[in-house]
Amino acid sequence: MVRGKIELKKIENANRLQVSFTNRRKVLMKKANDLSILCDADVALIVFSSTGNVYNFSSRRYGYVAADHRQREESMASELKRLQLAVERAKGKELEGMSFSDLISLESQLNDSLLRVKDQKTILLNQLERSRLQEKRTLEENRLLRKQIESMVGRGSSGPQVEPEKNDNEEHLSDTSLQLGWGKRKKLKIERPAITLSSD
Repeated sequence: MVRGKIELKKIENANRLQVSFTNRRKVLMKKANDLSILCDADVALIVFSSTGNVYNFSSRRYGYVAADHRQREESMASELKRLQLAVERAKGKELEGMSFSDLISLESQLNDSLLRVKDQKTILLNQLERSRLQEKRTLEENRLLRKQIESMVGRGSSGPQVEPEKNDNEEHLSDTSLQLGWGKRKKLKIERPAITLSSD
């Protein structure tokens, strides 16, 4: 009898889902192991369940890789712990167990750090002082300018006034019009002498 094709879809029943997951996971792990042995293949398998559990399988080579990875993690954790201890000792804590030479070295490092901090503080204070002097000069200049403006307004002039320039033709015409009396807009009457003709 031929088996019918099973439709693949999510199992809604929680109990059936868990049973099916466990059985198929075991089969999958066995097939991965068979593949690595029969074909001399490097196989790594990681399975995450719906509940967040992790299941893994690795052949021998990947086992070495995983061990090396764990070793690197341990080394990084050890380095992190060492750095945290150094920070605490720089704060003056966790000094128990330090030798006399270690304490002398720590004191020297702290003194050097303190000198660098003082130098930086001096630089910042000098910059602050220069900024204050610049601000003071700017305020004084603003005060003087405001005083000049107030004195000009007090005299009744808002600024220097410039008379419009006259060209030579306008100046010549104005002088001529004054001499001829054109400025009063009067017409000049010119009387012509009467001419009489006599016949001899």
